[in-house]
Amino acid sequence: MTDESGCRSDSTNRQRLLIVDDEPFFRTFLPRLLGDSYDVQVANGAMNALELLSKSDVDVLLTDWEMPVRDGIWLLKKTSEAFPEVRRVLMSGSFREERNDYDNGALCHAFLHKPFSKQRLVDAISSEV
Repeated sequence: MTDESGCRSDSTNRQRLLIVDDEPFFRTFLPRLLGDSYDVQVANGAMNALELLSKSDVDVLLTDWEMPVRDGIWLLKKTSEAFPEVRRVLMSGSFREERNDYDNGALCHAFLHKPFSKQRLVDAISSEV
């Protein structure tokens, strides 16, 4: 959790990040890329992510858009309703016109088009709303 100044109130001072992607590559690669700077959990889909969100504190949700069963937009909607304090970042490997409908701060705070650089990823995770 954060205190009223927006700073982490636990002793580690590391943001807790939940990465949601149905692709095993991203569930392996992204934690390796970010694990030195963030406390990272992974989920293989939206339902698994909601379960993890309900059981642990998460500061940032990084979710893929296109996933089977429930997509990233569904997860963003559920997260914004149940966990509004969680920063929400949407990522996608395909260009979609409707992305602008979601990339406005209401449903997600940032959008990342795959592939993206580590710096772009860190900026999306860390930016203040």
